[in-house]
Amino acid sequence: MSSRYRFHPDARLALLQGERGQSHQEWEETARELLAGRTSGATWRILSGRRRTADSYPPWMEDRVVGFIREYAAELGDIQWAVVVSDQTSMLDSVRLAARLSQGTRVRVQAFLDLAEALRWLLGVYEQPEIDDLLAWIDTPQ
Repeated sequence: MSSRYRFHPDARLALLQGERGQSHQEWEETARELLAGRTSGATWRILSGRRRTADSYPPWMEDRVVGFIREYAAELGDIQWAVVVSDQTSMLDSVRLAARLSQGTRVRVQAFLDLAEALRWLLGVYEQPEIDDLLAWIDTPQ
């Protein structure tokens, strides 16, 4: 599979790290696995690391993501989703996708160039040592 995810139980954070060449079937499989592991009640906090992927989304991704989110809106509930990108072009793609995702759903998406800033937005006020621990967890290969 070209996408991988993992959970940080203490921070209640799902980390998605896509890779180049990911198919829409692989993306949906990952999204369904995440949905199956969902615990009800709490806001989902999702961090998408797109720093190592292609500069822009594949043509199918935007429609596929929006369709999936709308199809499963009731099961998903509240989602706070930070997308960390590598450049301004990717940032604009993410902002456009965020606008579409927020229409008629309970999804808040924000794009960031800085990983620590994304974590602060997702998790609220965290002390620097906690942010540093999360950064080390994110960058540790699984």
